[in-house]
Amino acid sequence: MNTVSLPHMQYAIHEKSEASGHIGGMMQIDAEHSEIPLAPVGEAQERPLLQIKELQTQFETKQGIVKAVDGLSLELYEGEVVGLVGESGCGKTMTALSIMRLLPENGQIVAGEIGFDGVNLLQRSGEEMQRIRGRKIAMIFQEPMTALTPTMPIGRQISEAMEIHLGLSRQVAKERALELLAHVGIPSPQARFGDYIHQFSGGMRQRVMIAIAFSCQPRLLLADEPTTALDVTVQAQILDLIKNLAQEAGMTALFITHDMGIVAGSCDRVAVMYAGRLVEVGSVDDVLLKPLHPYTQGLLGSVPSLHSEPGERLSSISGLPPDLVQLPPGCKFWPRCPLADERCKQEEPLLEQYGASQAACWKADYRSDSISESK
Repeated sequence: MNTVSLPHMQYAIHEKSEASGHIGGMMQIDAEHSEIPLAPVGEAQERPLLQIKELQTQFETKQGIVKAVDGLSLELYEGEVVGLVGESGCGKTMTALSIMRLLPENGQIVAGEIGFDGVNLLQRSGEEMQRIRGRKIAMIFQEPMTALTPTMPIGRQISEAMEIHLGLSRQVAKERALELLAHVGIPSPQARFGDYIHQFSGGMRQRVMIAIAFSCQPRLLLADEPTTALDVTVQAQILDLIKNLAQEAGMTALFITHDMGIVAGSCDRVAVMYAGRLVEVGSVDDVLLKPLHPYTQGLLGSVPSLHSEPGERLSSISGLPPDLVQLPPGCKFWPRCPLADERCKQEEPLLEQYGASQAACWKADYRSDSISESK
């Protein structure tokens, strides 16, 4: 494990182990059990597994049209773990729900493409998406108490997915569900198989969610702040569990979070999101050690440090996130940015390459030059 020291904090960056192609001692899922053919080996590296192009997701409200996701483009490659970071309300969860095509009734995708393994998901029918969800793309939701069915035993919720997507018999699916429960750390899985979700603690509920997500060994995992409601000790356990299972299965993952510690310890790349769009994308090392966008710098500066002096105040980002119904002209961050000038207020910057990273900021070129000179 490598340790990265920042001016205000320390992060532990874990090296990814070689994917073994299966989950621990579990039985391997056969491609012949699936109705959805797997991509031929070797094609994954030639194109992104997930390719989002200019995605726009909007909601109709009484106040007007909310631009939850506004022209987002992002690529994820086979076996890669990418962290999607930003404040609450910036569009992270809506991005994941757009990929899954699970938007609320008043939401709709009005433009863009979501390419998964070379297929545009926005052109798939509802029935086709039902076969993709769970089997090819799985999601760990933020709050398992509202995501899981309260009237169905947890073991049945796991086994049912394998019966539907893999065509397994009820008995074989139950055996695999018991293996999964044991593998995610549920004690006495045989006894707990028939229990309901209200009989589990918060950490155990999240373990059940993880078991469901991994049950059909999907190729893409979307983890939407899976540790938000958990205490620090349980958070670490859940993160290690997700990371280890994903590495063992060679899975591609998108971690949605506002916690930079999670990004540093679990991800290969980072995408920073603000007001429905990406403002910076790069490797974990580059973004955490050499942030180009003032918003990224503000997020990093607001993290508590073990080396802070007693009584020292945390730095913060002034102001509030913009109203997504009435976005300001120019750069959406300029009302809160200490570096903003007239150009920032009038012209919106695009995501462009600066060295190894990408940033959407008129000041990024100056920042990139400063970093190069300091080396």
